[in-house]
Amino acid sequence: MIIFFRYFKKDRYMAKILIVDDCEDISSLLEVLLKSEHHDVSISKNGRCAQENLKSSDYDLVITDVLMPDMDGFELSKFIREELPEPKNKTPIIAMSGGGTMLPSKVALAGIGLHANVLLKKPFSANEMKDAVSNILAA
Repeated sequence: MIIFFRYFKKDRYMAKILIVDDCEDISSLLEVLLKSEHHDVSISKNGRCAQENLKSSDYDLVITDVLMPDMDGFELSKFIREELPEPKNKTPIIAMSGGGTMLPSKVALAGIGLHANVLLKKPFSANEMKDAVSNILAA
């Protein structure tokens, strides 16, 4: 897979990253973390909003919560893989979830339907997220 970086700043590449989470606190924390790593960050509050962003813009990476209202991470990852044209359907995805009581049944219903490259369990450390982002962008 070839990743085209859109920006170059201070001897570091910047990736265009879309964060999708219904929890504003988590989105804001991730935004600060990723901007400190010189990435260009956009935020969507749920999968439906993310769909519109993904149709109109190109992203190097999508970081999405799994359990959200309106459209969850399972549906969003399926949309990315099955409905977006190439090369957008190859956009790497980091899924994150605190689990919750719904996750086991969602996983059972979806089978392997979470089309993510990486799954991070909340809570995760800043270093875990930075490492996941670096590794997936370097792949």
